[in-house]
Amino acid sequence: MKKFLSILCLAALTYHSNAMAYSIVEVRDTTIQPKSDDTLRLRIGQMKIDIYPDSSAVIQVANGKKKPQVKDFAWYGFSGLRYGFLYLMDENEKIQTEGWLGNTGRRNVSSHVAFNVLNATWDLDKSHLRICTGLGFQFNTIALNKEYKLLEQDSLSFVTGITPNYKLSTLNANYIQVPFIFQFNGRLKKDSDGDYTAFHSSIGCIGSYLIGSNAYYKWEQDGEKKKQRLEGNYGLDPFQVDIYADFGFGDVLTWYLQTGLLSVFKENKGPELYSLSTGLKINF
Repeated sequence: MKKFLSILCLAALTYHSNAMAYSIVEVRDTTIQPKSDDTLRLRIGQMKIDIYPDSSAVIQVANGKKKPQVKDFAWYGFSGLRYGFLYLMDENEKIQTEGWLGNTGRRNVSSHVAFNVLNATWDLDKSHLRICTGLGFQFNTIALNKEYKLLEQDSLSFVTGITPNYKLSTLNANYIQVPFIFQFNGRLKKDSDGDYTAFHSSIGCIGSYLIGSNAYYKWEQDGEKKKQRLEGNYGLDPFQVDIYADFGFGDVLTWYLQTGLLSVFKENKGPELYSLSTGLKINF
């Protein structure tokens, strides 16, 4: 009984200090609810107390704030780290996987990494809609056939029949980019933990400029691990424009899709192929 009274006193002090910390406190009824596992649950206003058979207890105190407004909900639009798979499509939107793009193996997969370092926004509707722009970087890694080696010239050309075969063979393209994105926040909903989250989505375009490219190889020869990085343009078009879209629910992960409107390679310097990337964005 003494432990029970001690817990109630501690709860009262906790509840009082919480009320002092916030100017808005909702007053609600007090209930005592037995649970099926012999745990006693008490609710005093916004505070919940679970008392277990061994006399231990867990006290949960709400922060005392009323339900937030949509305009107060954090925006999870373009800012964040995007990581996903990268594909190249022909003019008929068919994904290419053969020939020099015969990239097989767990560690030989094309990838896309991007993030914004500067963000600027303008509210169109403080509760739901805004425009976002800024400055960011994008890193595309195109996995190559391990039996091919790029020629060091301003076009996409290869030497075949490489011996020994590469363990890793990639064409890497690094871009600086400026987005122009519309962001939307939906209705707030309360989750199982009592937190409020909202559906959010974005759509817009991204302009990119090539700031560096190289071919990278890793292989083994006579039991020794070797690697080589060769700087070059390899026929890459320096300008890219992409359509971007994402959607998510909550504040952790967002799914995104990004597809190119311009060919990855310059005309007469390489095949007419367009980028397509999809993956997850970690919001921050």
